[in-house]
Amino acid sequence: MNPNNITISLREGTPIVLEGIARVIRIVEEGLENNRFKLFEYNKLYSTITIMATQRQPNNLGGHLFKIYGDTFNDYIDSKVLPSLRDEHGNVKLTELGKKWLEYESITEMLSSLFNYLDTGFIYLNKLPRVKDVALGFFRDLVYKDVQSDSKIALLTLIDKVRKGEDINMTCYKDIIRMFVGMGMGDMSRYREDFEIPMLNATAEYYKSRAAKWLEDYSFVDYIHKVEGGLRLETDLVLQFMHASTKEKIAEMVLHLLLKDHPEQLLKVGILDLVQGEKVEDLCTLYTLYQRIPEGLEHMACIFKQHIMDQGAAFAAQDEEAIENQVLAVREAFLAFFEKRFSGKSCASLLAEFLDNTLKSGENDDAIYGTLEKALNLLPYVSDGDFFVEYCRRKLARRLLFSEESTNDDHEKYIIEKIRHEFGNAVVCRMVQMVADSTLNRDLRMKFQTRLMEDADHYLGFELRASILNSGSWPAFESSDFQPPQEMVRAMQIYKNFYNEQALIHRDRKLTWLHSLGRCTISAIFGSKKYDLDMSTYQYRLLIKEPSTKKIDENDRFKCNSEFRHGASKIKIPSPPITERREILQVVEADRKFAIRSTIMTIMKKKEVVSFNDLFVECGRHLSKFGIKVDRKSMKRQVEDLMERKYIERDKLNKEELRYLPSDETDK
Repeated sequence: MNPNNITISLREGTPIVLEGIARVIRIVEEGLENNRFKLFEYNKLYSTITIMATQRQPNNLGGHLFKIYGDTFNDYIDSKVLPSLRDEHGNVKLTELGKKWLEYESITEMLSSLFNYLDTGFIYLNKLPRVKDVALGFFRDLVYKDVQSDSKIALLTLIDKVRKGEDINMTCYKDIIRMFVGMGMGDMSRYREDFEIPMLNATAEYYKSRAAKWLEDYSFVDYIHKVEGGLRLETDLVLQFMHASTKEKIAEMVLHLLLKDHPEQLLKVGILDLVQGEKVEDLCTLYTLYQRIPEGLEHMACIFKQHIMDQGAAFAAQDEEAIENQVLAVREAFLAFFEKRFSGKSCASLLAEFLDNTLKSGENDDAIYGTLEKALNLLPYVSDGDFFVEYCRRKLARRLLFSEESTNDDHEKYIIEKIRHEFGNAVVCRMVQMVADSTLNRDLRMKFQTRLMEDADHYLGFELRASILNSGSWPAFESSDFQPPQEMVRAMQIYKNFYNEQALIHRDRKLTWLHSLGRCTISAIFGSKKYDLDMSTYQYRLLIKEPSTKKIDENDRFKCNSEFRHGASKIKIPSPPITERREILQVVEADRKFAIRSTIMTIMKKKEVVSFNDLFVECGRHLSKFGIKVDRKSMKRQVEDLMERKYIERDKLNKEELRYLPSDETDK
């Protein structure tokens, strides 16, 4: 723009413009630091071109600048680009072309930025191409039309050599691809038509011939690894020098030619060989490949389903004991495969986590109920029902405590009812009590707020939301000697007095405050800005530690961080992550111990004499109804414990059998 109406004459401005253009070319070609524009030099050149392009008629020099700009690129191609390519051939010419395009592209970017006011003035009024398109048009007409065919052929030849095993660094040809893209002048037409389509056609021909040869020379497993290697090779080629948009196209083509067109009978035999040979890694590879093909997994699933049905029919022809052993073996093999595939996570934990995420998804009721119904249909197939129930109980506790506003009691009751139907009433009684506690807490809070409004002496100055948890139903949480601020101590005492007054409902109950579960929102001012800080009760102060290390020693000192700043006004400070797996394992193992022991005693009282194997089978059958998995090691440990306590003993005539000791025979 020219707000001060400054006028620059043709004679005054042309030398400045020409020198500036020459300097831009030297900067790009030589790349020396001392050639760079200083800020005031660049501003002077830019201002000169802008004023010459925008000053009023008859002094406007837009047409003159447009001619200088076009002549610059025309002369550069004639004097620098074409001579450097004239005597070169093959890969050397390809490399030189990439270098010259990169330089030309850089000069185009810099000069089109300097001459950009021509686009809104002279070029717009005369309906001419934009300055950047003018530069690209010269290269297209004078260079690209003559070299694009040879460049395409040279690149395809190099790609073919790489596929045949030659070690060629294709990254040095990335600038040729940039040239194909740049010649589209804003779209991908030249790249697609002049390189990508011919390259994909050549790729198709190559893998058609490879597929026929590989099928003839290699086993199914080796063939799958060849497919995986080919896909990896093509992906690497794209990453090295092609445009990113080609990646999915070439992958789809390779998979289509090598897998989708694969004869069905050979695929069926191959999958069954992998399953029967327990070649898990190869099955994972096959799954990963077919996952990328439309309906590929459905095809694999049909073959696998038919195999299971055939095996089931074969099992049915055997005797009852053989059938049971075969089914258990298949089940254990599947669970081992599943846990390895999901990095050691069990079906129980994954299903509980999925249900938790579904309930917190925020979708409408119909969508949530539909998802829950499908997921809960898997309950009969969960191997460790007691683990699943405990995981669900932990997830339920956190939803009720920390997401109460978004928790829907109907959804929770629906899940509990499904678990009750599958594993019995005993396993869900604690979850039922937790939901009841949550409902009771809402009523208590309303009564407490009413009490505070009625009694001015109990004014707190902040909102207190307490939750009463029945210790026999909720998971065990950490309790500590944490000393809260005086304001919180007073509020806690007021609530305790209120709670004790509810004598008819809460008689003989003792309150223990669990500060590890508490959260608070603190309004704080740092500098001139007010923040609402949502944090755990333990984090109710922002601290700086001296010295500034992660390890805490007795001599460390803490103070408020007065320099704290943040872009948001409401900040949630996360608590440390909680790892519950070990704790859940301990809880479930303790429950299992008593369940197994009780079941053993029930069976022994009924039969009086029974072999260990029969006791193990019957005990496992009984406890499986409640989702409890029994292994021989746990069973043996509980039997030995009962023998030490003189509830059972080994039969004196047959050591393989166990005999129940009535109460009058036991040592009291």
